[in-house]
Amino acid sequence: MKKILCTKSKRLLAATIIGIMLTSVSTPVLASTGDIWNGSTNIGNVIQLILHPSIFLDLITHTDNYSYEVNGKGYNIEQVDALFKKNPTASATTVQGLIETQLTGTPITGASNTQDFNCTITGGKATITGYTGPGGDIEIPSMISGIPVSSIGEYAFYNCTGLTSITIPTGVTSIGDNAFNACRGLTNISIPQGVTSIGDSAFFNCTGLASISIPDSVTVIGNGAFDYCTGLTSISIPQGITSIGYQTFADCSRLTNIIIPQGITSIGYQAFADCWGLNSISIPQGVTSIGKSAFFNCTGLNSIRFNSTTTTIYDDQYTLPATTKIIGYDPSTAKDYATKYNRTFEAIK
Repeated sequence: MKKILCTKSKRLLAATIIGIMLTSVSTPVLASTGDIWNGSTNIGNVIQLILHPSIFLDLITHTDNYSYEVNGKGYNIEQVDALFKKNPTASATTVQGLIETQLTGTPITGASNTQDFNCTITGGKATITGYTGPGGDIEIPSMISGIPVSSIGEYAFYNCTGLTSITIPTGVTSIGDNAFNACRGLTNISIPQGVTSIGDSAFFNCTGLASISIPDSVTVIGNGAFDYCTGLTSISIPQGITSIGYQTFADCSRLTNIIIPQGITSIGYQAFADCWGLNSISIPQGVTSIGKSAFFNCTGLNSIRFNSTTTTIYDDQYTLPATTKIIGYDPSTAKDYATKYNRTFEAIK
């Protein structure tokens, strides 16, 4: 069972707390049974000690501005203290059960229990590897057992159809392959600045997502990252991205507009295939290649503009839709493609 000491004005999610030592501390001190707690610049001056249930009894009187949290509910600190003292030989887990059955707690809005998250710890950093909670709106904890969370691992939330909203904490730098694959109930996700990579198929089949904001810190978006996000109507691609890979935005059938940034150099195989809602798109001058079937079956695409004379367009009739007007320079590779496949062409003056 996971516990937190939290201020009345601010919620922090972390690991089991059995003991604390406060010296003019304004933020909760979070740790795990048996851990050696050596303090933090974010927490204040904490004396180094090995935590033990009995220590809690001596130190809890120093927490006047705190409540004791068990599984998303905050409990009166004096009442919790009394239960610990009444059961001095009981295990911490036993006392936690008594707290939940004998005391009345106040729900903490949006609280996510760290016990709901599985993780691995490498090099002093935690990677979320799984989720076992009830779903709904959740906040991924920034710390687990005093260890900072730095990444969302592969398949961490795979097929968690009950999730509706997710907040990823600051400090996370990567979202792994298939991390949120098939989270079809997900309608909102907050990705913080500092995330640099989004893995292959990370949001594949998240059909409930209508929009997503990708921070400028992201430099890599994997193949199929947003494939089959059929509810997606808008998305902003960061300036630091240099390529749009295999089926990255394929089957985003409600996507009506997308701006491709100047830094993009290549658009891969079926990158926007079956994006029926797209009505126009401009290919920046820096794009050197358009992959096979990149815009296959984009039936609503009225026009596509090429701002370079030399962009290589994969030599296949399905790379660009038959009904799409091609706008480009004359002469140019765009003009050559239009001529070869009998497409409408408009020259840039």
